[in-house]
Amino acid sequence: MTTSPGAGPSSLRSLLAGAVAGNLRLVSRLNALVWERVIPPPAAAARSGPPDPLAAVLEAQLRSFSAAVELLGDLAGPPRRSRREETDVSLPAPVRHDAARGQSVTIPFGVENQYDQPMDIAFAADPLVARGQPAVPADVVSFDPKGVTLPAGSHLVVRATIRVTERFAVGATYSTALRVREISTPPIRVELVITR
Repeated sequence: MTTSPGAGPSSLRSLLAGAVAGNLRLVSRLNALVWERVIPPPAAAARSGPPDPLAAVLEAQLRSFSAAVELLGDLAGPPRRSRREETDVSLPAPVRHDAARGQSVTIPFGVENQYDQPMDIAFAADPLVARGQPAVPADVVSFDPKGVTLPAGSHLVVRATIRVTERFAVGATYSTALRVREISTPPIRVELVITR
């Protein structure tokens, strides 16, 4: 069952998991170094005569420490990807449309409430930008519905409509991102090629 958004800040969990993973790597390296420098290899110990009591105590402590490090490593899980890798993987390819000034382009997209309680959500768009052209404000983008209370576990299809006005330059490719507020989902990236 998915927990509610207020159940715990995922960013704090991510930060702590990253810190634990980094500390575990450091501790593992120190552990290997101590084993290498302090505890003699079995063959060397056999040649040197009776076992040293201090070495025996250190060996027992290090074995316990190694077991704790392995357990913490299992609890921390696999190493996390970098933020760049997560961004590269999580962002889908942009939705691309050709349009002429005076037309409108409609882009449907799905929204799902995976939480165990209803959520009030709204939608927003970034300004539309093209290389070498002034940005077109996001007021040319409208959403149907504008906002909604989405019941727990339900799905909704939203339609974003972009009015291609005279502010768009012919021949330019404009980019924007459609965003769902209150729910952490990747934005829907849109590229609009103005043909005439």
